[in-house]
Amino acid sequence: MDKESNKVDGNWDIEYRIFDAGVKALITGDAEVAAEVDTLKDKISIDNLFFLGEREGWRNLRVEANLASRELELEKIKKVMLLPSTKPLGPRARQKE
Repeated sequence: MDKESNKVDGNWDIEYRIFDAGVKALITGDAEVAAEVDTLKDKISIDNLFFLGEREGWRNLRVEANLASRELELEKIKKVMLLPSTKPLGPRARQKE
């Protein structure tokens, strides 16, 4: 995948970031992000899509969390890469602009 062809207004788009990070699960409560991911479903292979609430084709994170076991099993984490938000998050983010 060509990095330059995936540049949008100086930011990497969601599709590129998903491929680059090797994303296995995606969690969002942002309807705009979920809608963009929905348009990519034929290009990406993420089986674990979680939305904070009800959304067709996505698992409800609140329901899944309530159904989950309360016992914690620790696994070795191979790689964690958080995708940066394209929107400021809270007052501290606004101060940095």
